[in-house]
Amino acid sequence: MGTSVSQHSPRTLGWRSVGVGYDNPNIPVKRVVQEIWRAAKQSLQSQLLSTLGSPLIYELAELAAKSEGAAQAYAASVATISKSKQASLFTEIAKRAIIQSVAAEDKMAAFNANLFAEATDYFVSRDISGHLGSTRLGSLDSVIDLKAKIKLRVREIVSSQEATSRNTDEWLTFVNQCIDKLSG
Repeated sequence: MGTSVSQHSPRTLGWRSVGVGYDNPNIPVKRVVQEIWRAAKQSLQSQLLSTLGSPLIYELAELAAKSEGAAQAYAASVATISKSKQASLFTEIAKRAIIQSVAAEDKMAAFNANLFAEATDYFVSRDISGHLGSTRLGSLDSVIDLKAKIKLRVREIVSSQEATSRNTDEWLTFVNQCIDKLSG
């Protein structure tokens, strides 16, 4: 029987600022999103950009744009990741984004928005349960509601970015622009 261990965010000033956003209902969701991505940039600076902006994630984005159904998209993403021998947390996040994007009219735009929303959800999920019972998060429903609002805000921000990624260099530029926009 396997167990899973929750990996909390580092106890840095940036992540403590995120925690204040989880606790304080006067801090708007837009600001909470900015603090999440500022903290992520500070603690994962090179890893975040090199992973989300990697050629493999770009290949998965292209796969999402061409997919015709969830089963086909999932199988193709697993095969692509396996062939690359670069499985990671962010490739798992990309697989989730692919599956969520298959029914969209603009699959690439949906993938982009879902990729960042799922990455944000990962960051949020590491710590938000520790804030249950705070002024803002008095119930499990309020935690679920805040997570949904954060993901929606991230999707809006990423969707507002022009995504004309025709190659890996343009993909890296796009990812960098999204991270900059998300972090305010």
